[in-house]
Amino acid sequence: MRTASLYETWEKELAKVSGKSKTAEAIRYGVGARILYR
Repeated sequence: MRTASLYETWEKELAKVSGKSKTAEAIRYGVGARILYR
């Protein structure tokens, strides 16, 4: 499933960026929204 690989990629990228950055905030929001799409 393509969506699953997207979330996996986001989780990997989250480990690479500063936790306080806007990018990290956006990734956490997207990963958190994952629950809504299951």
